[in-house]
Formats: sequence, C-alpha cells, structure tokens
Amino acid sequence: GTVLTDNFSYLQTCLGFIVGYAVIAYILVPLYYKLGVVSLYEYLDKRFGIVAHRTGAWFFFIAKMASASLRAYVVCVVLQQLLFARYDIPFAVNSAIMMMLVWLYTRRGGVRSVVWVEMLKTVIMVCSIVASIVFVTNALGLDFGGAIRVVADSDYSRVLFFDDVMDSR
Repeated sequence: GTVLTDNFSYLQTCLGFIVGYAVIAYILVPLYYKLGVVSLYEYLDKRFGIVAHRTGAWFFFIAKMASASLRAYVVCVVLQQLLFARYDIPFAVNSAIMMMLVWLYTRRGGVRSVVWVEMLKTVIMVCSIVASIVFVTNALGLDFGGAIRVVADSDYSRVLFFDDVMDSR
C-alpha cells in the first residue's frame, strides 16, 4: 500500500531482518550458551536483577499483544467492508464472531489446529498473491516477461536507498 509514496523501501527493512537473524544465530545464541542462559530475560535477570527481567518480559508481552490485536482488527475491518456491511451487521458483532472463532479453534484443537490454520492462511496468501499478479498482468495485456520489464523499468521498483540516511523510508 505504500509503494506509491515509498517505492519498495520496506523490502530494504526486510533484508535488514535477515542480517539481524544472522547476528542472533551466530553471535547471541553462542553467547547465551557460553553464559548458560536460555533467553534474553534470563540474561537480564542474572546481569541486572529480577526487575530488569520482569520489565523486559512485560515490554515483550505488551508488544506482542498490541501487534496481535492490530492484526485481528485489520482482519475484522476488511471482513466488515467485504461481507458484514452488506448485511448491516455491526462491527462489534463482526469482531465478537471473529474472536469467538479464534477461541473455538484454539480451545477445541489446541496447538495442532493453530499450526494447521497458520499453514492454511499462508497457502491462501501465497495463492492470492499469485492470482493477483496473473489478473493484473492479464488486465494490462502483458505476458510474464513484459510484466517483468515494466516493473524493472518503473521508478516504483526501487528497493535499496543509500542516498539520504535521514530519509524515513
């Protein structure tokens, strides 16, 4: 959604995540083994005390809850626009239905159902992306090679930005 204003600058951030994962895997994990700790929170406890441990854990918990809530909210907004608004079903009812379904499949099926639902969501997302590319390419009257050339020639396909370190992209 931000390609119009920011090109593909977010992809640069995602590439940075890969670097971050490598740092974690090759520097932090061996350091944790050397120190005999299992997590950052255990390290915080040993190094700075229980208050630092609990503070770090609470920040992590709050951040995870906020991000999960935002994802659920976005799904409910999309469903409201695409489905529930047609039948004059209020947003609060939509949200309650969605949360009840999440609770039911988690309660009924446990971790196994969560894993299957996540796998199904991933397959649907990847298929949706492929279908979108096919539909847009066909609507523009392009073959696959033509679509690649159009994207490569577009200013919107710029990914890496090194010209202005203060740029918010």
